[in-house]
Amino acid sequence: MKLLVDIGNTNLHFLAIKSEEEYEYLVCDKHKLSELSSLIEEKSQVYISSVNQDNLDALLNILKSKNIDFIKYIKPVDFVERIAELNIAIPNLNFLAPDLFLDVLGMDKSTLVADFGTAAKYLFLNKNGEFKGGTLGMGLKSTNKALADSTDLLEEYNLEVPDTFISLNTKDAINIDTIFGSANKLISLYRLIKKEYNEPKLKLVITGRDAGIIEKAFERLEFEEYTLDKLHTFKGMIKALNLKLDI
Repeated sequence: MKLLVDIGNTNLHFLAIKSEEEYEYLVCDKHKLSELSSLIEEKSQVYISSVNQDNLDALLNILKSKNIDFIKYIKPVDFVERIAELNIAIPNLNFLAPDLFLDVLGMDKSTLVADFGTAAKYLFLNKNGEFKGGTLGMGLKSTNKALADSTDLLEEYNLEVPDTFISLNTKDAINIDTIFGSANKLISLYRLIKKEYNEPKLKLVITGRDAGIIEKAFERLEFEEYTLDKLHTFKGMIKALNLKLDI
């Protein structure tokens, strides 16, 4: 069995590939890793993309207890030949983080990917297969946490899509700004890229832990020009490793 792992700053995502047609997707934080130990078979081949050392160490302890000795790390610079085979260009490959690298590889040409995790990453691959870069900022939960940490009177409220766009309620007012603000920013960026880069067929893909919240905001905003794909990063890993699996 091949086990693909995408380790973020908050959660760990697992794609267990059992055959060319069968796979299982799971997600948890490092405190619940022991609950997933049954997913890991002793002769598993493990491929890891990680941006958080503490979460990586927690996983490695589990793998060690399972006597796993096949562990490969995703390093963008190791995939120069594969990138050429896919006919795409990534000019900042030497310092691109593995999660961003996999997001780029998972794209079709003429695509904008918005990955909503601890950070919010917007990445653009043009119609010629050239990675043009993107933007990087705080994710939805990080935004609410930063506001709470910077003030005396505000709490870190849970993310919930409000029913209105203006509110007298403090929790709703904060979530309106965080959620609808992020959704509108993404819609504006999508439309600007279509115009400024002459990309009339540009596709928008949203992914990551909080993509479902953005999808609900899009519904309230009556915006439909997007696809939600929770496995987008794994699509990039499958392409990088040249595995046979359609997800």
